[in-house]
Amino acid sequence: MKEITLIHFNDVYNVEKAARFVHKVHEIQQKTGHSSCTFFSGDAFSPSLLSTSLRGKQMIPVLKALNIDCACLGNHDLDFGVPEFIALREQSGFPWICSNARNVRQNEDEQSQQLAGCEEYVILERNGNRLLVLGLIEASWMATLSTVEPESIEFEEPTDYVKRRVPEIVQEYGPFDIVIATSHMRMPSDYKLADECAGQIDIILGGHDHHYEDTVRNRIRILNSGTDFSDFTAIRIYGRESQCIDASTGMYASLKTVSTRYQISNDTPEDSEIAAIVKAIQSDVQKSMNIVVGKSKVDLDARFSQIRTKETNVANFLASVMARATDADIALLNSGSIRADRILPRGDIRMSDLADLVPMDDSMEVVEINGAQLLQVLENGVSQYPAMEGRFPCVDGVRFAFDPSQPAGSRIVKGSVTVRSRQCFSCLHKRGKTPPTSSSHNNSPAPFCPLELQRIYTLCTKTYLLKGKDGYDVLSELKVVRDEEYCPLLPTAVANLFTEIGILRRWTDYTSQGSVIAAATKFKQKVRTSMVDPFAIHPVVDGRIRNILDSEENVCSKIY
Repeated sequence: MKEITLIHFNDVYNVEKAARFVHKVHEIQQKTGHSSCTFFSGDAFSPSLLSTSLRGKQMIPVLKALNIDCACLGNHDLDFGVPEFIALREQSGFPWICSNARNVRQNEDEQSQQLAGCEEYVILERNGNRLLVLGLIEASWMATLSTVEPESIEFEEPTDYVKRRVPEIVQEYGPFDIVIATSHMRMPSDYKLADECAGQIDIILGGHDHHYEDTVRNRIRILNSGTDFSDFTAIRIYGRESQCIDASTGMYASLKTVSTRYQISNDTPEDSEIAAIVKAIQSDVQKSMNIVVGKSKVDLDARFSQIRTKETNVANFLASVMARATDADIALLNSGSIRADRILPRGDIRMSDLADLVPMDDSMEVVEINGAQLLQVLENGVSQYPAMEGRFPCVDGVRFAFDPSQPAGSRIVKGSVTVRSRQCFSCLHKRGKTPPTSSSHNNSPAPFCPLELQRIYTLCTKTYLLKGKDGYDVLSELKVVRDEEYCPLLPTAVANLFTEIGILRRWTDYTSQGSVIAAATKFKQKVRTSMVDPFAIHPVVDGRIRNILDSEENVCSKIY
């Protein structure tokens, strides 16, 4: 076995440091020459403010400049759907790997394919060494993909896959000098891989967690190289602890490695070509602001005087998008997140309108909340009325009435709170089991039932509010069940919905009316709101937040 250097990075979203990062990686690649390989462990195309308008295209020139040998699929690489990822993958110029998830075959004659058309594994030859590279992912993010139907995927636990497939691949191709697991999993899953698959895996190049970690566990080095072009790692492999094969396992001894962390600072020189490209990308975003992303059949009322004191149609729409994108029972958005302060007239919605509505790079998370805590959340939301405070709530999945004549903290009308409770239908098909049929899932919306103080509900809200901001102290105490890594950015979730509507609209150009109606019916079941049809949005005020001092006419008014 000859000396070899592995260059590793993961989870890159924003391009501000990209030119400096490329310069430094090139410097290490030139020093190591033909004895180095470069690996990426997933999440490049989303989420970021740039990706909302450019949908991942902004990363292609940067990734191509880094001379990547192969990459592991990340969950956010699928934020815009499989077809768009496939187009980006083909432009990237290097193989993407997803070893332990594949599409369920619809019939026996159909050839099985890895998720998103990725490779199952890659074999590299470098400096006289043969490398087997796997790409391993975990079930916890597979079950949260908003753009992939879970019943269409067959998933195998990473450790089970390695124990089953590595011997088969070795049997087919002969022994390898190094077996590398690139992964997009939480660190505990990487630890488990090292604990259970020593002798079959030599090194784990991880992603998904954003901190920097370099550790050795069970004689296997595990890396997580930070995020956002701020860090990367070079691992020099210069042999094995022993050249003897373990008679009991038939495997080689562990690798001898030395790792070096490289941090990118403002003093790091820039790659001039990438610096120019990044500047052009940022200019392209400004040009894209005039692109029509969707249509509305109604005026959208985003005036501060309205959204910060009462329920409005645009607030209802955004909250519904949040619940739908994360499959949460309830969604809560602070009205201060909506920045347009104007009425957007019915008709075309442009990217500039979307940027006006939700201009911030707002990340979302899902938490568990009981009924008593939800009541505190709602009390805080209406506590400052009639002041136009940004804490005033935009909600989906919950309905309530409040009495502003009562003191803050006691304004929610007793017995008025009802909640939509809905089970999550995201269920992966595990390898070896019969795949579920989509018909077995009941997509009809659940009825609204009286709030139960001890019952646990799932709530989607902004990461900002989970820090206790805007007086939502109770949210900081809650258990997170899906953090921001498992949820799209709010602007991305809205843009994705308009993309789906656009696809259905284009179908009318070449399909029969019956086909469109069938597709539209399924679409509406998934959207779970009457505010969207296959051709436009038409949000209304439907009485989910009722001020009992308003007249009944105003409470039930709808904006058309």
